[in-house]
Amino acid sequence: MRPPSIRQQTEHSETLARLSQSIQSYRKQKNLKLEDLAAISDISISSLSQLERGLGNPSFLTLTKIAKALSIPLTYLFGEEDEIRSGIVRGNKRKRLIPPNSNLIYELITPDLNRSFEVAWIEIDPGTSEPDSPFRHEGEECVLVLEGEMSFHLGNEVYELGSGDSITFSSHLPHWGENLSREKTQLIVVIAPPAF
Repeated sequence: MRPPSIRQQTEHSETLARLSQSIQSYRKQKNLKLEDLAAISDISISSLSQLERGLGNPSFLTLTKIAKALSIPLTYLFGEEDEIRSGIVRGNKRKRLIPPNSNLIYELITPDLNRSFEVAWIEIDPGTSEPDSPFRHEGEECVLVLEGEMSFHLGNEVYELGSGDSITFSSHLPHWGENLSREKTQLIVVIAPPAF
């Protein structure tokens, strides 16, 4: 796996900066001390302190715990509440998360995860497998390949998908994708109910 590009590193840093400001702002709005949020979210004070200073690499699980503890939808940590409430997501304002040490770009197309489904745009660099191990969760999923080619692993089966191909499946089956081509692969993924 290639190291993240300068663009990806910059976007990741900007995302962390937004997250740190949002977490601190919502915590203060709720009149919670760092210790209070740590107790409610079951996340250590030191980890929360790092996040509020724009350090660390929070996982989806960590961010979900924080949002739940603050009684807000997860995506409120990434953007403005008014934008989310309108139901409109501008192409240049999608909530983006680039996991650390990953060549995956994940953008939320739906305004938030507080709905009956989520839609995401995903870009996978050449030679990349995402996630590193099979993923399983409740619900159903549909993956549409917009550009490129990928090998899609579903249970014990492997399917080759190209531009315009889609696959729909029960998400409780172990699943993951690999981009074995020399080009980026771009996907639209619909998950019901939201998995992140």
